[in-house]
Amino acid sequence: MLIQLWEKSAEMKNESNRQSSELDDGIVSIVRLLRVFSKLTPAKSYFIGISEGAFLGKLLVNISVLINEPPTNIMWEYLGFVKDLTFRSGIDDKRTLLQSNKGILFNILLFSFGQTNGFQEQFQNWCTAVIWNLVLDPLICQLFLSKIIGNKKHVGNIIVEGLLQVLMQHSTTSKNSELSQKIKRNATSALGNIVSDSSNHPILFQDKREDQIFNLILQLLVVAREDSDPVIRRRAMRTVRCLACSMGVQSRKFVQGKTLSSSLVDILSQKEMYENQNDHDVLVQACQTVIALKESIGVESLIHIQTALVQRIEYTTDASIIPATIRCLSECISTESNCVSPCFSIKFWNNIERSVSINSKIHAAVSDLLMAIAKLEKRLDLIESRNLSNPSILTKKPVVNAITTMLSESDTSQEYARNQSLEIVSILMENESNKRPLAENDKLLSGLVALCLLQPGLKTKDSAKNIILQLVPEI
Repeated sequence: MLIQLWEKSAEMKNESNRQSSELDDGIVSIVRLLRVFSKLTPAKSYFIGISEGAFLGKLLVNISVLINEPPTNIMWEYLGFVKDLTFRSGIDDKRTLLQSNKGILFNILLFSFGQTNGFQEQFQNWCTAVIWNLVLDPLICQLFLSKIIGNKKHVGNIIVEGLLQVLMQHSTTSKNSELSQKIKRNATSALGNIVSDSSNHPILFQDKREDQIFNLILQLLVVAREDSDPVIRRRAMRTVRCLACSMGVQSRKFVQGKTLSSSLVDILSQKEMYENQNDHDVLVQACQTVIALKESIGVESLIHIQTALVQRIEYTTDASIIPATIRCLSECISTESNCVSPCFSIKFWNNIERSVSINSKIHAAVSDLLMAIAKLEKRLDLIESRNLSNPSILTKKPVVNAITTMLSESDTSQEYARNQSLEIVSILMENESNKRPLAENDKLLSGLVALCLLQPGLKTKDSAKNIILQLVPEI
């Protein structure tokens, strides 16, 4: 009944071609009622499919006319209705929306993105929200992006350029209204969903692909570093991470050749950030981005990143940040091009010891880090033919205490960290100068003895016994 009433009212308005406040108010009231029902999932399918899509087609035709005229309450309600229909609707419903009336929704969105600078913020909010709703489903995202328009340009190119333009337009200090924040959230989220699927890259980055990827990442990093909204910073950094993890090797090398590492160092080093969970996630995503790009990061940049990570670990107590930064540091140290060991402070090792003692979930990450350091030291000793008279940094008391804690963990889920900790000690024992400081740590010997008693595996037990026999004479 409401649909029939709307169709009759809309037809009267179109035929009269004149302003009637009473008729306009009636149409607005009808559409607002329809929007209430459109929040329900079954109703979305009903509205989209009724009369084989005829109702939806008429609605979109009305919108295509109204967006060329000064905005009215009717237009805003029509747009809001379409946005409601795209929100959490099914794949089939979204496909119907895109194909309705010969793809008129494509034309509305493309027209909108061609006018982003001149359009009101409220309209930009609608455009970015609808795009985000549509691209949440990978199949719909590909269908949406791959459509070719008259000049043989993919819709995806125009959409990504438009989203980026809107994002940067609202990233200025003068654009901090609540509506502006919504627009940036929509745009960063839509970009993240679009670029995270590498199968979309041939569509999005056809010509000068590396240049386009670099510009996209660079501008997103500016947002991730400088925006006042922590949610927007998180979504921008997530988009960078998605792109870094999904792009090809050649693109990664090109991107790193453009010195994006400095922006990542800035994000890893920012002291004023990371006051809430969104900012914690920014740092985690930044660490994952570094890991994705590690093989193409230059040596000098790698040193700066490692320094930033060490400093972050020195003071961090957050349960989500500690494993992410440790894992990232471990990956950087393990990189083949790396030939410099970071400078570790006593604060760093004290925090590692404290973290290991209170949270067994980080044991695997810590054991990976210590193994990476042990292997790097061994490799540097061989390359430089260095005098092995100086004990390893891993023989310092807080480090050995951390190793002992991981060796003593009886939980079967920590077997990986436990076995790797034993292997680390075995590597350290290859250097004679390491034996005495290791033997002087009573906790280590006690831990090794306990491991022999509790460990059923013959190989592990024999390794522990062999280490004990070498350490005892050093006492």
